[in-house]
Amino acid sequence: MKTKTKKTDFFGTDFVAEMKNATKLIRTFDNKFRIQILHKLHVLGEANVSQLYESLGMQQETCSSHLKALRNCKAVKHRREKKSVYYSLDYERLGSLMAKITDLSLYFCQSENHRP
Repeated sequence: MKTKTKKTDFFGTDFVAEMKNATKLIRTFDNKFRIQILHKLHVLGEANVSQLYESLGMQQETCSSHLKALRNCKAVKHRREKKSVYYSLDYERLGSLMAKITDLSLYFCQSENHRP
């Protein structure tokens, strides 16, 4: 009986899973409201939903749904304090995925340049 082996990239990680994560992240960022939220969190460091939707001129429901999408792809972290939920950027996660995308791009560019 054959065992299924994982496809690994040159980083020694599961290539397919990493690319799915990167694709999900990029697709999530393809929205002007989410970009505004990410920028505001970068400027403020941390904010709750009320602070975000008021400062961005959004409806609360709109802001919450976009924050949920950003949480699902792990672009933002959250913490609960009493009845409020505070959000901040997950720089470690974002940096890790962006570095992998950059490394992968460089890998394919180098491979392209060395083809006969």
